[in-house]
Amino acid sequence: MCEVSVAGKVRMSPTQRRSVGGARTARSARAGRLWIGALLIGAMTAVATAPVGAQQPTPLPSAAETATARALFEEGVKLLDEERWAEAVDRFERVLSIRWSTAAAFNLAAALVELGRLLDASELYRQVAHAQGAAPAMRAEARRVVDELQPRLGRLHVLVAGDTAGVEIYVDGQPLPPAAWGVPVIVDPGTHTVMALRGGETLASQSAIVGDGAPLEAEVILDLPDAAGAPTPAEVAAAYEGEQAPGAMRDEGEAMTDAWWFWAGVGVLAATAVTVVLIAVAGSSSSSVPIDGTLDPGVLMGKVEEVR
Repeated sequence: MCEVSVAGKVRMSPTQRRSVGGARTARSARAGRLWIGALLIGAMTAVATAPVGAQQPTPLPSAAETATARALFEEGVKLLDEERWAEAVDRFERVLSIRWSTAAAFNLAAALVELGRLLDASELYRQVAHAQGAAPAMRAEARRVVDELQPRLGRLHVLVAGDTAGVEIYVDGQPLPPAAWGVPVIVDPGTHTVMALRGGETLASQSAIVGDGAPLEAEVILDLPDAAGAPTPAEVAAAYEGEQAPGAMRDEGEAMTDAWWFWAGVGVLAATAVTVVLIAVAGSSSSSVPIDGTLDPGVLMGKVEEVR
């Protein structure tokens, strides 16, 4: 098995160059940048047969893919020279989509720093610092930059209150797992938008500034409403506004006749009284024939037979 390697160039961004303090090597003096020789792309020209049960190696890119990656890498280096950071990011990301390269990762991280994406850059530098086969100078520089970036990263606390059933939290459009709710998460300096969604509906949204002249720590509190189907305390209060259940204590000074249940009771009593009268009348009509006479004074009319 043999491997053909192509030399790659690793360049430092203006931010990194300023932190070096003007130090130069013989190769970097001409370009005004630190250049480090590194492995860019490896092309496998012969593959030995692996033993049965052995882990198969990751397939290497084809010759066409290798040539494409090399062209993208060189274009990315040119874009770094011209300080066209976003375009340089695009080229190095394309290289890494074909094959991992410590040189491409290092240069991508340098461009990300210039765009203010310190968190992504820091993670890439960490990978380079621990990459096996990377040039010692590149690994040392990556570790140095990681240490330099850490104090510049911010912390964002997202506190969630209320009904969290079915809720998803997003920070700058990226999902925030529930395990990260209520604890500080590392973010880039700048303005961050936090949103809470349930079933695609936005329940709450807040923004917070971290760093950039503001403190490096910020807190966002999202107060979520209850899920649909269960009335909230505010909805219950609105439904019963001005009314209370029978037997409940009334506000001081409120008249009893203002309550609906008072008049309902009056109606029931009136209906009961009418029913009793009707029953009494009906009962009296079925009695024996009355005795003729006068009510006052009590004088009987008619003949009274002598009782023998």
